[in-house]
Amino acid sequence: INKKYRHADGTEMTISRVCWDIGGIDGEIVYQRSKKHGVFRGLPVKGASVYGKPVITMPKTRNQRGVYLCEVGTDTAKEILYARMKADPTPVDEATSYAIRFPDDPEIFSQTEAQQLVAEELVEKWEKGKMRLLWDNKK
Repeated sequence: INKKYRHADGTEMTISRVCWDIGGIDGEIVYQRSKKHGVFRGLPVKGASVYGKPVITMPKTRNQRGVYLCEVGTDTAKEILYARMKADPTPVDEATSYAIRFPDDPEIFSQTEAQQLVAEELVEKWEKGKMRLLWDNKK
């Protein structure tokens, strides 16, 4: 987090903030790392599968563990990502707003990650007597 990285064109880049999902891992580990790197640099996040929720909600106060636990509107984030992936491809060397680029390195981004990225689809389902749009695994 606290390092500088050099882009292929020579530009220096820093990572100003990272989000770390507390799901599937001991949350205490994530909280401790957040405190170690700075509570605004390492943000613990948890998913909130509520349609229409903002992509990220930053709380105004710290939780009992002393960190800012943010909620990620996973349904909204998926909708935005899927919409952007439909955009026409642009040349790699061309700066493009909202472009999504994946590493050309199978050690980092392989067919497995690509399949996980598009593993769900937005479907209509009846729930509690109402038609709702929900993300569903295609399997």
